[in-house]
Amino acid sequence: IEEGNSKKQATINIEVIESTIIAEPTSITAYAGGTNQTVTIKGTDIGGLTILEEPEETVATAILSGQTLTITPKAAGSTSVTVKESNGNKTAKIDITVLATSITPQTVELFAGGVAKSITIEGLNMGNLEISTPPTSSIATASINGKTLTVTPVAAGNTNLTLKESNGNATATITINVLPTSITASPTSVTANVGDGAQTVTLGGTNHGDFTVVTQPNTAVATVSISGSTLTVTPVSAGNTTVVVKEGNGNKQTTIGITIKAELLAEDVLVPNKNGGTAEAKSPYVKYNNQTWRVLYNDESHGLQLISADNVKDLEIGAYTIGDQQIFQGMLYMVFNAAVTKFHDEVQTYKGNTAIDVRCVGGVATLSNGKFNLEDNAGTRFYMGYIFKNADDNYKEDAEQIKALGINATSDTWLASREIYQGYEPNESVSYVLGRIRTIQKSGEISSNDLVGVAMGQTIGTDFYTDIATCGLRPVILMPSDAKITSGSGSSADPYIIK
Repeated sequence: IEEGNSKKQATINIEVIESTIIAEPTSITAYAGGTNQTVTIKGTDIGGLTILEEPEETVATAILSGQTLTITPKAAGSTSVTVKESNGNKTAKIDITVLATSITPQTVELFAGGVAKSITIEGLNMGNLEISTPPTSSIATASINGKTLTVTPVAAGNTNLTLKESNGNATATITINVLPTSITASPTSVTANVGDGAQTVTLGGTNHGDFTVVTQPNTAVATVSISGSTLTVTPVSAGNTTVVVKEGNGNKQTTIGITIKAELLAEDVLVPNKNGGTAEAKSPYVKYNNQTWRVLYNDESHGLQLISADNVKDLEIGAYTIGDQQIFQGMLYMVFNAAVTKFHDEVQTYKGNTAIDVRCVGGVATLSNGKFNLEDNAGTRFYMGYIFKNADDNYKEDAEQIKALGINATSDTWLASREIYQGYEPNESVSYVLGRIRTIQKSGEISSNDLVGVAMGQTIGTDFYTDIATCGLRPVILMPSDAKITSGSGSSADPYIIK
């Protein structure tokens, strides 16, 4: 610069300074709903700072205070903010990324009395997890460790807990259902005899898990095993014990009583006693093959014989006609002579699977080679030119025993025994013979029914007679020496049961 005429000069030095601006950091990542983020604006010879370009306000907002830029995340998305300094109009751009956070709701199902359950919490961009609202403590308790939520059941019921994550403060409800459990057993106790096969108990219940034996029974009395829902009990020896079974979900237990009875042999228990003071003491009641029986004999020559408690059915035999020789002869052979065999045949259906043999009462009572003698070998005899089976007295032993034990039927009963009656009527000079089948009356007295007859005389010539008769049928069965009694006391209300 020159001044006037003197030509004096002055020099002015001009220094142009270039400003700079820097954002630290140049980009941020925040979480929707989460905490604010700050950016520091630095630089050289910067002037006043202003926001040149605002971020998209639905994603984030920005506030500048001095050299601090505060960014508030709003919703997931990407945007940016530009800051300008006033000296050199330099700018700095900050990229903003806002991430969404979430926790996935879940349902936890447990069982009252059961074990705790742990689940992994899932979600999006989660921070640290905490239980912000605990469940109802009388139903369940809960704890969180990292992403593992552990729920412990207390009692049956439904409740919820709320989880919160720290990045975006997202929350989620975890539903907790604690289910009741129960265990049942059918039957609730087992009673068996030594020598019986395995007994089964069906296990069930509500919301039950797998069944296991918690407490074994006394293995000297019985052993047990479980397969699925079936408990198998195998008798070992006489005694009482219990087994405790548990279901696996709620650990509910049930106790099943086990009674093993000593094996009772029928021949040791079923003993008739003519001097017994009660009906069952004289002749115990027995249930076998869906029929009620009484004890008739139990000794070496008879074995163990049971007689039906009453007549099992009525049986009609014979046919009524007079004066016909052909019919008479047919009835003689088919009815009178065959009566004993017919009676024995009619009672065969009452033998069942355990009995050795069966006969009609009034037949031969003593055994032959361990069985009944059902052969009708009484022989025959001619009476007035016709072949009659001989009479017999086989009935006497049964009849005397029935009367002594007081086990008469309630109506007249056929006896497997024949009677031949011969007579002469001097006034008419008539000889006659009658073929009769014996019966035992409900009073115990012995009687008979005429089935066939023939009479001869000078004035009448030959006359024939046949008749019809109906009486009750009463079977007698022979039981084996190893027959077992499974239950009962021998009374009419609680008869011994033979399996």
